[in-house]
Amino acid sequence: MDLHYFLKGYVSLKQLDCFEWEGGFFEEGPSIILGNNARLAKVLGVVRVGQNYFMMGLKDSGRALEAEMTLQRMVVSIEPSHF
Repeated sequence: MDLHYFLKGYVSLKQLDCFEWEGGFFEEGPSIILGNNARLAKVLGVVRVGQNYFMMGLKDSGRALEAEMTLQRMVVSIEPSHF
């Protein structure tokens, strides 16, 4: 049985291949459902760490609609005090 996690968030308006995480649990490997549009993806691992965020690689498993890009990254913003 494949485990799915539901994440709150949205596709970035500045970077259309990036999902902006707002909440929910995820870990590397299992399938995740991204936001209200229910796109399916897998978390590949950390690809970049910044001052107040980290970026995870994604493998978009779902079909993008004609106007949508394939999601390749997920940004998780956190306050520096939480590092």
